[in-house]
Amino acid sequence: MPVCSNPSEPLRYSNTAAAGQPTTPIAAEAADFRAAHGPPATWDAQEFEVYLDLERVGTSATKQTGDAPT
Repeated sequence: MPVCSNPSEPLRYSNTAAAGQPTTPIAAEAADFRAAHGPPATWDAQEFEVYLDLERVGTSATKQTGDAPT
């Protein structure tokens, strides 16, 4: 998904391929993860999976995988 950025708005990703269409804000945790881990091109597979789980607004990684912390 294309990333759109504007200094006056929170980081957002496009949920459509068409330019000019509305975008959906990503979860704050996903934005924090991006800030802490640098550009996605430098991430390994595990980091990318964690980010994708965080990007799903309102859905925790535990809900996605069914794994509960022990």
